Amino acid sequence: MEAIVNARKRNRKASTKVKVEYLNAADLELM
Repeated sequence: MEAIVNARKRNRKASTKVKVEYLNAADLELM
């Protein structure tokens, strides 16, 4: 789970909404 959180922080800094949405979808699948 830490890797997902770190990737999410990186994507927020890059402000790429598409990548953030993709990660959120992947996060839901893991849960």
